[in-house]
Amino acid sequence: MKAPPTLSRSTSISLRVPHRLDLHVKHLTFNVCAIAGLAFSGLAVLLLLANLLSGNQFVDILLSAAVVSLALGGAFSVRARLLSAGGRGPKKR
Repeated sequence: MKAPPTLSRSTSISLRVPHRLDLHVKHLTFNVCAIAGLAFSGLAVLLLLANLLSGNQFVDILLSAAVVSLALGGAFSVRARLLSAGGRGPKKR
């Protein structure tokens, strides 16, 4: 029976790690931010309506999800507003 291989001090292990992650994320445009803000805010309203229809049975889950959704919607709306103010918004006709 062979003994398992052992690492000596002279043995080195090289791992190939990229210098930086190659994630190609597109920049968020005004339209993407505005639609995402509207969608997340609408989701918050739907979650509150679901809470109402369930008779507050799932209030812990639905209310916290609605708050997170509303915060995300607000963040996207602010980003869309900043893009618009920076001249990267919709073109005026």
